[in-house]
Amino acid sequence: MRHARSVATVALMALALGTPASGAIPLNEAVDLVGEVRVREEVLRHVFGTSDPDGEQSFDYAHMRSRLGIAARLDAHTWLGVQFQDVRVLGAEGSTVAMLNSVDLKQAEMRFQNLLTEGDRMHLGRFEMKFGDQRLIGALDWADQGRSFDGLRLGLQPGNLGAEVFASRIRETGASKEDQTLVGGTLQGAQGAFSGELLAAHLVDDKPQPGGVGDGTSAFTTLSLRIAGQGTGWDATAEVAAQDGTLAGRSLSALAFAATGGVRVRVGEHKLRVGAEVDGATGDKTIGDDSVETFQTLLPTNHAHYGMADLMAWSNMTAVSVNAKLWPSDQVTVSVAGWLFRLWTSEGGWFAAPGAQVRSGASGASKDLGSEVDLLLSWTPSERVTVQTGWAVFLSGRFVEETGASPDPLFGYVQVRVGL
Repeated sequence: MRHARSVATVALMALALGTPASGAIPLNEAVDLVGEVRVREEVLRHVFGTSDPDGEQSFDYAHMRSRLGIAARLDAHTWLGVQFQDVRVLGAEGSTVAMLNSVDLKQAEMRFQNLLTEGDRMHLGRFEMKFGDQRLIGALDWADQGRSFDGLRLGLQPGNLGAEVFASRIRETGASKEDQTLVGGTLQGAQGAFSGELLAAHLVDDKPQPGGVGDGTSAFTTLSLRIAGQGTGWDATAEVAAQDGTLAGRSLSALAFAATGGVRVRVGEHKLRVGAEVDGATGDKTIGDDSVETFQTLLPTNHAHYGMADLMAWSNMTAVSVNAKLWPSDQVTVSVAGWLFRLWTSEGGWFAAPGAQVRSGASGASKDLGSEVDLLLSWTPSERVTVQTGWAVFLSGRFVEETGASPDPLFGYVQVRVGL
């Protein structure tokens, strides 16, 4: 009963305060109520992971995310909001008579605008951050919990130019001094059909990281430049990134790049986009020396990139994709993509979407990691309802065959989302 009262209290607080997802606060209304319920059933057959490098396990499960929040405009310069969420695997309680303590604080921020000059803004508290294509820093919305940042954001937006600095404490350990901190900034600009963003991020992790990658602390800087363009019948993006510093007490120097492009045409009464993508990130050439050349993924939203099965990260890899997206109607889209994956170096190992290593490198092994085919169908029967189903098949390449078990993983899901 005590737990039931606490859940009821949280619900009342959410109705009284609340906040929407980042960017959803309307500036022309005093209060905005937002929320969602999202249920997803996933099927995984022999999908490789850090805890299952041989792809031995197969399972399926359903999980649900529920969010509720309100953003309140207090005056011409001030907004306040709180957003709560509940995340659970359906059936995990053993019975719905039992209760699973899974309510958490997703966002809670004070937001100020135009305090000193026109176009300034400040976010203080817990919030989401998304930059560019979210290859380096993103909200990770595919995961039920998502990703939030505790800290401060200061921005200025004079016309088509913009600048922002941010500071976030990712991990706070008090007296143990094993904190993790992210600080940085961005510059954005737009001219005609093109826009650009320069991102600088410095990550400091005071916690030693044993386990084959070194036993020291980490402090490294990531610089990236992204340019995007869109016109009548075409779109394109290009991004390059470089890292320098120390990782787990070893010297880090790494590079990465990504480029996408597509054209849109009419097929009868339907819209069609045909595109291509090329990605790459450096990896270690020598195992066990004092330097690291493997690009670090930072805090990205990886599910949107490198294949739906989440078997690749922007680390020690090259990837090539051809893809197409068809709009049979205004409510329905069908997307298909084919991928070819290779390792940058066979010595550097294989990294999956979370950024952790699936398999260690092997000198002399093939760089051929495998290929993947993705299919995604999305139906929006109304403005607030979205139904999706996606399926991916991964065909293991020679590196997988030469370093362990080599099943061909299958991943699929069906998801329904209703939002306020």
